Amino acid sequence: MAFGGAGFALSYPLVEALATKLDDCIERYMHVGLSDFMLHLCLADLGVSLTHEKGFHQTGGRDCCDIVYTANTSVAEVKYRPYSKFEVIA
Repeated sequence: MAFGGAGFALSYPLVEALATKLDDCIERYMHVGLSDFMLHLCLADLGVSLTHEKGFHQTGGRDCCDIVYTANTSVAEVKYRPYSKFEVIA
């Protein structure tokens, strides 16, 4: 089973700009075959470079997370843990 990558975090204005060029971009880079690399090329066409964020993780299919907000700040901590077989995952 493949999980792929952790994904992308893109700003709303960037997604709006990308949406107007996406069809042309897909036709231009159809030979690439890898959707994440195709997106990288499309963003490069817009003059945007991607930054690898070491804190941006993916989890396996058996992991769950709890989000804990620190008091009096807007900082959230994400704690990964195995989920219980009795836990409802929505």
